[in-house]
Amino acid sequence: MALHTLANNRENILLAELAAWLHDVGKCADAFLQPEGMGFEATNCPQRGRNYTRVNPHKAAFSDTDLESKSFWKKLSPTARCERREEANHNTAFWRTLRSLNLALPNHTIVVDCAESNQSFPGISDLVLWGRPLTADNYQNFRTVLLQPMAYFSAILGWGHKKAHMEKEDKADGSSGRHIDSPFGHLKTEMQGL
Repeated sequence: MALHTLANNRENILLAELAAWLHDVGKCADAFLQPEGMGFEATNCPQRGRNYTRVNPHKAAFSDTDLESKSFWKKLSPTARCERREEANHNTAFWRTLRSLNLALPNHTIVVDCAESNQSFPGISDLVLWGRPLTADNYQNFRTVLLQPMAYFSAILGWGHKKAHMEKEDKADGSSGRHIDSPFGHLKTEMQGL
């Protein structure tokens, strides 16, 4: 890719960077510290195997009504729709925090125009919702649910999100106990003096 391609796409690259910065902004809300604000098991939804899925209301960038209007909604399985509704309907859902502050996430579409292709990437709110390890871990399934640029971009953000954690909030979020999870993998040494 030539430098002029980057220069020509400056605004969209900055929008993509903004999305990466904002994808976890829900963790900055007071609601994140409320009971179940960090996440909870979606016990009102069917189990996946022997477990309920952990959902994260701080990622709920859309209300349940808004979710139903999204192009991906009907492509989700009934269980996945139930899980996203659980997030969206929780009293600590991120969209509720935004509404209470009379704020909204910018929802610009990100278009990268280069010689190889002209791709439209998702809006920033879509990346807040889907830029999580779930999308990266299940990329092949999400390629059929989300439009291809959205699936790819969300999976990259989700993978980066997962690798950037030096630790996780609790075991339900994927912690391996008192061991450090880093971009280099799980370190075997146990953390001391916490």
